[in-house]
Amino acid sequence: MLASVFAPRSYVEVDHHHIELGIPKGANTENRRTVLDNWYWQELRGAASALIETWQERFGVEVDHFFIQRMKTNWGGSSTQRRTIRLNLELAKKDIECLDYVILHERAHFIVLNHGDGFIALLDRHMPNWRHVRKHLNDLPLGFIEKP
Repeated sequence: MLASVFAPRSYVEVDHHHIELGIPKGANTENRRTVLDNWYWQELRGAASALIETWQERFGVEVDHFFIQRMKTNWGGSSTQRRTIRLNLELAKKDIECLDYVILHERAHFIVLNHGDGFIALLDRHMPNWRHVRKHLNDLPLGFIEKP
């Protein structure tokens, strides 16, 4: 109930150097996190939709649905049987190239299930700099750690 009261008067604005979060007076930390997470979710949803469509055209393999969720240990995941991809919400805070790599990685599993030579060849063919992007992504923090 509280989030719905704050939602119409809350906003997120971004410029080249800052993210400004506008929250009505009286909003607590959880309300702030909800507004910001919703904004990140929308941003990631839009960027991922476009990239998934691009890879779909290149691979010719459809993804039926993708999910965005908080993940503690992975940037993404996939289910070839259900034809779904899961993306870590924290990808919204990373370079678009990192999101592109994770989507490519998960899409490639629709063709090659393991991380063997065929999988690596597929990544090499479609994103020659994937190793550099993966290293950059893995050098970044997976998310924030909340102290009790």
